[in-house]
Amino acid sequence: MKRICLLFLCVFFISGCDVEYDLTINNNGIFDESVTMSFLKSDTDYNDVLAYKNSKIPVSRNVGDAPFYNSRVLDNGKYFDLIYSYTYDSDDISNSYFISNCFNGFDIVNNDDSLVLSSGNRFGCYIGDDGLKADSVKINITTELDVSYNNADEINGNTYTWNIDENNYLNKEINLTLKKDNGFSLNNIENSVVSNNDSSFIMGIIVVFIIVSGVLIYLFVKHRNRKNNDI
Repeated sequence: MKRICLLFLCVFFISGCDVEYDLTINNNGIFDESVTMSFLKSDTDYNDVLAYKNSKIPVSRNVGDAPFYNSRVLDNGKYFDLIYSYTYDSDDISNSYFISNCFNGFDIVNNDDSLVLSSGNRFGCYIGDDGLKADSVKINITTELDVSYNNADEINGNTYTWNIDENNYLNKEINLTLKKDNGFSLNNIENSVVSNNDSSFIMGIIVVFIIVSGVLIYLFVKHRNRKNNDI
Protein backbone atom coordinates (compact mmCIF):
# COMPACT_ATOMS: atom_id res chain seq x y z
CA MET A 1 0.00 0.00 0.00
CA LYS A 2 1.40 3.40 -0.95
CA ARG A 3 2.12 5.57 2.08
CA ILE A 4 -0.13 8.30 0.68
CA CYS A 5 -2.99 6.18 -0.60
CA LEU A 6 -5.43 7.90 1.75
CA LEU A 7 -4.82 11.55 1.07
CA PHE A 8 -3.47 11.59 -2.43
CA LEU A 9 -5.53 9.13 -4.32
CA CYS A 10 -5.61 12.04 -6.74
CA VAL A 11 -2.08 11.26 -7.90
CA PHE A 12 -3.63 8.43 -9.89
CA PHE A 13 -5.75 10.91 -11.82
CA ILE A 14 -4.23 13.07 -14.53
CA SER A 15 -5.91 16.23 -13.22
CA GLY A 16 -4.93 16.03 -9.56
CA CYS A 17 -7.46 17.25 -7.00
CA ASP A 18 -8.21 19.69 -4.23
CA VAL A 19 -7.86 18.26 -0.73
CA GLU A 20 -9.52 19.60 2.42
CA TYR A 21 -8.74 18.14 5.83
CA ASP A 22 -11.09 18.89 8.73
CA LEU A 23 -10.42 18.10 12.37
CA THR A 24 -12.99 19.01 15.02
CA ILE A 25 -11.77 18.95 18.63
CA ASN A 26 -14.74 18.55 20.93
CA ASN A 27 -14.92 19.56 24.59
CA ASN A 28 -15.39 15.92 25.57
CA GLY A 29 -11.97 14.92 24.20
CA ILE A 30 -13.34 13.42 20.97
CA PHE A 31 -11.68 14.22 17.63
CA ASP A 32 -13.77 14.09 14.45
CA GLU A 33 -11.61 13.74 11.34
CA SER A 34 -12.72 14.18 7.74
CA VAL A 35 -10.72 14.21 4.50
CA THR A 36 -12.43 15.49 1.35
CA MET A 37 -10.92 15.13 -2.13
CA SER A 38 -12.70 17.09 -4.85
CA PHE A 39 -12.35 15.92 -8.45
CA LEU A 40 -13.50 17.97 -11.44
CA LYS A 41 -16.21 16.05 -13.27
CA SER A 42 -14.83 17.20 -16.59
CA ASP A 43 -11.52 15.46 -15.88
CA THR A 44 -12.64 12.49 -13.80
CA ASP A 45 -14.63 9.34 -14.37
CA TYR A 46 -17.20 8.70 -11.63
CA ASN A 47 -16.50 4.97 -11.63
CA ASP A 48 -12.84 5.62 -10.80
CA VAL A 49 -13.83 7.72 -7.79
CA LEU A 50 -16.37 5.10 -6.73
CA ALA A 51 -13.71 2.37 -6.95
CA TYR A 52 -11.53 4.24 -4.46
CA LYS A 53 -14.55 4.85 -2.26
CA ASN A 54 -15.09 1.11 -2.08
CA SER A 55 -11.45 0.49 -1.16
CA LYS A 56 -10.90 -0.04 2.55
CA ILE A 57 -8.50 2.49 4.07
CA PRO A 58 -7.29 1.89 7.65
CA VAL A 59 -7.79 4.77 10.08
CA SER A 60 -4.45 4.17 11.79
CA ARG A 61 -0.81 3.54 10.94
CA ASN A 62 -1.22 0.40 13.07
CA VAL A 63 -2.80 -1.24 10.04
CA GLY A 64 -3.12 -4.73 11.49
CA ASP A 65 -5.41 -3.63 14.33
CA ALA A 66 -7.13 -0.66 12.73
CA PRO A 67 -10.75 -0.35 11.59
CA PHE A 68 -11.45 1.43 8.32
CA TYR A 69 -12.51 4.95 7.42
CA ASN A 70 -16.14 5.58 6.61
CA SER A 71 -16.27 6.63 2.95
CA ARG A 72 -18.78 8.21 0.61
CA VAL A 73 -19.00 10.05 -2.72
CA LEU A 74 -21.06 13.23 -3.10
CA ASP A 75 -22.09 14.95 -6.32
CA ASN A 76 -21.08 18.55 -5.61
CA GLY A 77 -21.88 20.58 -8.70
CA LYS A 78 -18.76 20.55 -10.89
CA TYR A 79 -17.03 18.09 -8.57
CA PHE A 80 -17.18 14.57 -7.24
CA ASP A 81 -16.31 14.75 -3.54
CA LEU A 82 -14.68 11.63 -2.12
CA ILE A 83 -14.95 11.85 1.68
CA TYR A 84 -13.27 9.76 4.38
CA SER A 85 -14.26 10.25 8.01
CA TYR A 86 -13.65 8.76 11.43
CA THR A 87 -14.00 9.66 15.12
CA TYR A 88 -11.02 9.24 17.46
CA ASP A 89 -10.50 9.59 21.16
CA SER A 90 -7.59 11.58 22.56
CA ASP A 91 -5.29 8.55 22.77
CA ASP A 92 -5.74 7.52 19.12
CA ILE A 93 -5.73 10.78 17.17
CA SER A 94 -1.93 10.91 16.82
CA ASN A 95 -2.11 7.54 15.04
CA SER A 96 -4.53 8.87 12.43
CA TYR A 97 -3.51 7.51 9.04
CA PHE A 98 -3.50 10.98 7.54
CA ILE A 99 -1.60 12.64 10.38
CA SER A 100 1.02 9.94 10.85
CA ASN A 101 1.78 9.73 7.11
CA CYS A 102 1.67 13.39 6.19
CA PHE A 103 3.03 15.03 9.34
CA ASN A 104 5.87 12.83 10.54
CA GLY A 105 6.74 15.34 13.25
CA PHE A 106 3.21 15.57 14.66
CA ASP A 107 3.00 15.81 18.43
CA ILE A 108 0.15 16.40 20.87
CA VAL A 109 1.02 17.34 24.45
CA ASN A 110 -1.62 17.16 27.18
CA ASN A 111 -0.70 19.55 29.98
CA ASP A 112 -2.74 20.23 33.09
CA ASP A 113 -4.34 23.33 31.64
CA SER A 114 -3.66 23.12 27.90
CA LEU A 115 -3.53 20.90 24.84
CA VAL A 116 -0.64 21.67 22.46
CA LEU A 117 -0.72 20.47 18.86
CA SER A 118 2.28 20.77 16.56
CA SER A 119 2.78 19.25 13.13
CA GLY A 120 6.49 19.51 12.51
CA ASN A 121 7.74 21.66 9.66
CA ARG A 122 7.16 19.48 6.61
CA PHE A 123 3.99 18.31 4.92
CA GLY A 124 4.99 14.93 3.53
CA CYS A 125 2.00 14.19 1.29
CA TYR A 126 2.01 17.07 -1.15
CA ILE A 127 3.85 15.14 -3.84
CA GLY A 128 2.82 11.58 -4.68
CA ASP A 129 5.14 8.62 -5.02
CA ASP A 130 5.05 9.08 -8.79
CA GLY A 131 5.89 12.80 -8.63
CA LEU A 132 2.40 14.18 -9.26
CA LYS A 133 1.16 16.97 -7.00
CA ALA A 134 -2.17 17.91 -5.49
CA ASP A 135 -3.73 21.10 -6.78
CA SER A 136 -4.26 22.49 -3.27
CA VAL A 137 -4.43 21.39 0.34
CA LYS A 138 -6.42 23.10 3.09
CA ILE A 139 -6.18 22.11 6.76
CA ASN A 140 -9.08 23.17 9.02
CA ILE A 141 -9.15 22.70 12.80
CA THR A 142 -12.39 23.63 14.56
CA THR A 143 -12.81 23.81 18.33
CA GLU A 144 -14.94 25.51 20.98
CA LEU A 145 -12.02 25.42 23.40
CA ASP A 146 -10.23 28.74 23.94
CA VAL A 147 -7.15 29.11 21.75
CA SER A 148 -4.18 30.79 23.44
CA TYR A 149 -1.81 30.49 20.47
CA ASN A 150 -2.04 29.66 16.76
CA ASN A 151 -0.17 30.33 13.53
CA ALA A 152 -3.14 29.81 11.21
CA ASP A 153 -3.35 31.53 7.84
CA GLU A 154 -7.04 32.27 8.34
CA ILE A 155 -9.49 32.33 11.25
CA ASN A 156 -13.23 32.10 10.73
CA GLY A 157 -15.10 31.90 14.01
CA ASN A 158 -13.92 28.73 15.76
CA THR A 159 -12.19 27.36 12.66
CA TYR A 160 -8.43 27.81 12.10
CA THR A 161 -7.16 27.23 8.56
CA TRP A 162 -3.74 26.54 7.07
CA ASN A 163 -3.16 26.59 3.30
CA ILE A 164 -0.49 24.33 1.83
CA ASP A 165 0.87 24.70 -1.69
CA GLU A 166 3.98 23.90 -3.72
CA ASN A 167 5.76 26.97 -2.34
CA ASN A 168 5.46 26.15 1.36
CA TYR A 169 4.87 22.39 1.83
CA LEU A 170 8.55 21.81 2.75
CA ASN A 171 8.41 24.20 5.70
CA LYS A 172 4.72 24.58 6.54
CA GLU A 173 4.12 24.13 10.25
CA ILE A 174 0.86 23.95 12.16
CA ASN A 175 0.84 25.06 15.80
CA LEU A 176 -2.20 25.35 18.03
CA THR A 177 -2.46 25.65 21.81
CA LEU A 178 -5.85 25.11 23.43
CA LYS A 179 -6.91 26.01 26.97
CA LYS A 180 -8.75 23.29 28.84
CA ASP A 181 -10.58 25.61 31.25
CA ASN A 182 -13.85 24.91 29.42
CA GLY A 183 -13.84 21.42 30.87
CA PHE A 184 -11.82 19.22 28.55
CA SER A 185 -12.70 15.60 29.25
CA LEU A 186 -9.20 14.18 29.77
CA ASN A 187 -9.40 15.63 33.27
CA ASN A 188 -13.15 15.29 33.64
CA ILE A 189 -13.08 11.57 33.01
CA GLU A 190 -10.51 11.08 35.76
CA ASN A 191 -12.37 13.39 38.13
CA SER A 192 -15.63 11.63 37.35
CA VAL A 193 -14.14 8.27 38.23
CA VAL A 194 -12.74 9.65 41.50
CA SER A 195 -16.04 11.31 42.31
CA ASN A 196 -18.02 8.14 41.62
CA ASN A 197 -15.66 6.10 43.75
CA ASP A 198 -15.94 8.63 46.60
CA SER A 199 -19.72 8.56 46.35
CA SER A 200 -19.79 4.77 46.46
CA PHE A 201 -17.47 4.75 49.47
CA ILE A 202 -19.60 7.26 51.37
CA MET A 203 -22.78 5.37 50.51
CA GLY A 204 -21.20 2.16 51.78
CA ILE A 205 -20.34 3.81 55.09
CA ILE A 206 -23.91 5.08 55.44
CA VAL A 207 -25.38 1.63 54.76
CA VAL A 208 -23.04 -0.02 57.27
CA PHE A 209 -23.90 2.66 59.84
CA ILE A 210 -27.63 2.06 59.37
CA ILE A 211 -27.22 -1.72 59.70
CA VAL A 212 -25.04 -1.46 62.81
CA SER A 213 -27.41 1.08 64.37
CA GLY A 214 -30.35 -1.19 63.66
CA VAL A 215 -28.62 -4.17 65.25
CA LEU A 216 -27.68 -2.16 68.34
CA ILE A 217 -31.20 -0.81 68.72
CA TYR A 218 -32.61 -4.32 68.36
CA LEU A 219 -30.23 -5.71 71.00
CA PHE A 220 -31.00 -2.81 73.33
CA VAL A 221 -34.76 -3.27 73.02
CA LYS A 222 -34.43 -7.03 73.43
CA HIS A 223 -32.26 -6.60 76.52
CA ARG A 224 -34.68 -4.08 78.05
CA ASN A 225 -37.66 -6.35 77.44
CA ARG A 226 -35.85 -9.26 79.05
CA LYS A 227 -34.98 -7.10 82.06
CA ASN A 228 -38.58 -6.02 82.41
CA ASN A 229 -39.74 -9.62 82.25
CA ASP A 230 -37.34 -10.57 85.00
CA ILE A 231 -38.84 -7.90 87.20
